[in-house]
Amino acid sequence: MSELKQHAFLLIVVAVLLLAKFVYIPIIDWQDRTQANIIQQEKKLSKIQNILENKNLIVNENNQLTDALAITNQLFFDYQPPAAFKLSQQKKFEALLSENQLSLTQVAWEKSIDIDSLQVTHYKLGVYFKGGASNVVQFTSALEKNIPYLNVSDFVFSIKQLRGDYIGRFVGHIIVNLYVKRPMDEQRLTTKKEL
Repeated sequence: MSELKQHAFLLIVVAVLLLAKFVYIPIIDWQDRTQANIIQQEKKLSKIQNILENKNLIVNENNQLTDALAITNQLFFDYQPPAAFKLSQQKKFEALLSENQLSLTQVAWEKSIDIDSLQVTHYKLGVYFKGGASNVVQFTSALEKNIPYLNVSDFVFSIKQLRGDYIGRFVGHIIVNLYVKRPMDEQRLTTKKEL
């Protein structure tokens, strides 16, 4: 017992250290974790309140984006395998020329280009034709009304047999740009490669 009295001060220091290690420090750690959690929850609450306060603005902007996306989607054809897409477009042009009493002389497809930033494939189609001048006007008008929109980058023509009472005959060609959406699986693969 006398030894304990000699080392009483050291025993008190050990007891204080044990209390600090097993009681005080865990309480401080718990307070820090709780405070960090509260701060995180306050940030989430602030974001949610901000969204709720701006709900009408967000809904309006969402509607505007939806409208813009609908217009933009009119520029793109839905995905089809390349051979099927080219064949279907070629048939459409043949039918459109036939409807407007123009004769198709040649169809030429240029090499397709993948546009990764838009997730589309760009095709160029050359359509060579001949026919009456008034029929060419009807044909170009029909091209402009097409949805998805057909981007005509070149329109080259020559007029033959032009007389006072006759408009003449056109011989010409157009280069049409067609944009096809990529299939979703290919879009995901491209996006993963970019990341």
